[in-house]
Amino acid sequence: MKKAIIGICTLLIIIPSFSYSSLPINGANIDSILVTTLLDIADSPFTTGRGTITNLPGDDGLVSLREAIIAINNTNGPQTIRFADTLKNGTIFIQTPLPDITDDGTIINGDINGDTIPDVSLKGTNSFPGITISASNVNIVALILDSFNIGIELDIKKRSDINNVIVQNNTIHKCLLRGFDVNFSNISNRVIQGINISNNTFTENELMGVSVCAGAGSEASNNKIYDVILSNNQFTGGFIAIFAVGAVLNGTSNILTDIDIVNNQISDYQSSGILIGAGGGGAGTQNNIAANVDIQDNTITGVEAAIELVAGSSPPAPPWNLPAGRSLGQSGNNIENVSITGNNIHHNAGGIWVVGAYGDVNYPEIPVVNNTVSGVTISNNIIANNKSPGIFINASSLSSENSIKN
Repeated sequence: MKKAIIGICTLLIIIPSFSYSSLPINGANIDSILVTTLLDIADSPFTTGRGTITNLPGDDGLVSLREAIIAINNTNGPQTIRFADTLKNGTIFIQTPLPDITDDGTIINGDINGDTIPDVSLKGTNSFPGITISASNVNIVALILDSFNIGIELDIKKRSDINNVIVQNNTIHKCLLRGFDVNFSNISNRVIQGINISNNTFTENELMGVSVCAGAGSEASNNKIYDVILSNNQFTGGFIAIFAVGAVLNGTSNILTDIDIVNNQISDYQSSGILIGAGGGGAGTQNNIAANVDIQDNTITGVEAAIELVAGSSPPAPPWNLPAGRSLGQSGNNIENVSITGNNIHHNAGGIWVVGAYGDVNYPEIPVVNNTVSGVTISNNIIANNKSPGIFINASSLSSENSIKN
């Protein structure tokens, strides 16, 4: 509590020592909260999700990460969460989900000594995300996120739009599903502009290192993601998946555009290294677009297919449970304007695969038609010692009336 001592000419405000300050970040003054304990605890009023920065520290005299996130969510203006010097090389064991970040302008910085290397670990139970972002202008810097189902999730369900999310210098390790994920599950008419994922290390994530998907879940439609940068990351296990719509039902008219995948190292995974899809693998997906993709100067080794472009593919096994009148198959999904240049692709099962659509011999009744890949440039790549063709181009695989143009 603040205590005032009033004299005839002087007003002195004494602030308790919870290490709350104002300092310049990227040219602007941003209020800073210092986390002082590795315990995942919350004192009143933070136990009920209330409390602002003026309520810090709690009754125990400490500031936990959980309390800091609640405080910034309930305090107007951009805030930075930092960690005390005494927490260097420490681990916070997270037993229940942390609150979503909902305050625009939030920064969480785990680099205590300024060397760009993470100094604080968050360790989960493989059952929930480590950090969930539901705000704009958020920067997650230099944390180790270990054993969550998703390391960092960008969740737009509570917003109509999110802008400018930066994830940099983190290590994301042993996540059950994905290292970084964009969640458009079962929603429509949302927009994300500006995702920058750079200088991170993704290791031993079981499915995907990074998943950016504009439509996921039943009836996801009319969503848009644009201005995405993935640069200077290292992936060992887990791959990069960029989809206009994922392996879901009924996704229509979702757009994913202006994607730069540059100077990443991808290795040792039994699937694609970089997978760009328009129709995903869902029944009834139509008119989705992935466009303006630059895949440049990446090194990819020890994966199934180094770089794969697929406009449409057959859905998984039934039941499909489509609404009345909706076509079972996929149609009108397009990948447009892709540049694949300067990549080093070696010792993979396959090199660069460009496919209009995949069908499924087990479900010949599913029409996968009129999906298109167009405007692809493949130049100045090193493709060596791969087990199957270095460059494979096929308009229709077990499908029909799909095309590759230009």
